[in-house]
Amino acid sequence: MAGVAAQGGARSVKRPALRSPVLPRAVHLITTTDPKDPAAVAVARETLGNLLEGTPPPFRERVASAAREELYRAGLSATEARARVCLFLDPPPHPAEPDPTAASKPEPAPAPTAADWPERPRLPGPPEPERLPLDVLPPALRAHVESVSAALQVPPELPELLALACVSAGAAGRVEVEPRAGWREPVGLYVACILPPAARKSPTYAAMVGPLREWEGQAVQEARPGYLAAMDAVEVARHDLVSCNRY
Repeated sequence: MAGVAAQGGARSVKRPALRSPVLPRAVHLITTTDPKDPAAVAVARETLGNLLEGTPPPFRERVASAAREELYRAGLSATEARARVCLFLDPPPHPAEPDPTAASKPEPAPAPTAADWPERPRLPGPPEPERLPLDVLPPALRAHVESVSAALQVPPELPELLALACVSAGAAGRVEVEPRAGWREPVGLYVACILPPAARKSPTYAAMVGPLREWEGQAVQEARPGYLAAMDAVEVARHDLVSCNRY
């Protein structure tokens, strides 16, 4: 070593030729030193600093990569291995210098607690709708509505709306209203009953529409003979017309 230095001067010493034993020694120090022992870590950092003094950054990266691979094989996770390598190769953190203006800075206000928050504002809710009057219904229809409401424990507005729809269906095509002169409208109503699930809408519908279905079935049976007779007359007339066309 001294001979080489004497012949070529200090600049002729090729440190990369000496790095071959540096790499395994550095990896050995990183992988075998107990990271929980501050004294051992300090000694290992000092030894590594002497070993890697004057080495270029690429060589230090090579040491870090080899140490991480060795720690992986030892069973450490990627995060643990990276933290172990940084513990020995990264420079130690410098203590923060005191801020000369810290004394003049006001202390931060304490965080607000639940008691400091204002009360929740009372927002206006949806307006309460007006109840449908029952006294405007005919006595028989009103009695049926009240009976269904009490029997099924539903709001009276539900059977009342369905009652109006049934009356509208029975009077369709027979009655018109005239709000003012020249303005006539049929009495057909489109009713939508909206309630939450399991609110007994279907039983109420069956109870209110049942009489209308029964009346409709009776009307069909009463009109059936006349309908069949009219169809027979049409068939006879069609037969006679065909016979006349032949001659």
